[in-house]
Amino acid sequence: MLRHEIMNSITPIVSHVETLNEILNDETSWTRDTQLLTMETTQDVTSALKTIEKRSKGLLHFVDAYRNFSEIPKPKFGFVKVQELLDRLVFLFEGQIKKQNTTVSIKVVPANLKISADQEQMETVLINLFKNALEAVNGGTNPKIVLSGRLDEQSNTLIEIQDNGPGIISEAQDQIFIPFYTTKDNGSGIGLSLSRQIIQLHSGKLTVTSDPKNSKTVFTIQL
Repeated sequence: MLRHEIMNSITPIVSHVETLNEILNDETSWTRDTQLLTMETTQDVTSALKTIEKRSKGLLHFVDAYRNFSEIPKPKFGFVKVQELLDRLVFLFEGQIKKQNTTVSIKVVPANLKISADQEQMETVLINLFKNALEAVNGGTNPKIVLSGRLDEQSNTLIEIQDNGPGIISEAQDQIFIPFYTTKDNGSGIGLSLSRQIIQLHSGKLTVTSDPKNSKTVFTIQL
């Protein structure tokens, strides 16, 4: 479990470090006279460094909280804007999204939609789900991921991650939340199980619907 979460955080950190190295090694990013970074490049560097700092701190908090991981720590609730959660998620995987030529869209209605949640734990869940979606669409035709937040008829908040990957067969849909069950050659079978437990600690539900014939899979967080 620890290794899985560490790898999920280290991957985007490494990606942003590689981007920083490319920027700093690119002579066009420097002015010839003053040898100073341009304003646009400075903003890119600052943004990447902030992301690395935030994810690194989140990872340290995670490892510390799970030092004894016989049970998931109780959530520390606070109000979190869904739009900000999804925006940070996309920025975190910006490099991989571009590399795969994946189209990612975000739609939150109402725009100021908020949830009561542990922000770090919710980010862990969203990272798991988004990473799976990216892997699902990788190599496909017209890869697309849609992130959305809305209210249902009972005023529950729904956060959905939809992709147009190959889908999940019905038999596997009943199994993927079981610890250590995985459909991937290099999967650990921990991510979805951990994510569902975190959502349950938030008194919510994490479900999946998938239609392989129409290349559609939707993971839904209901709070």
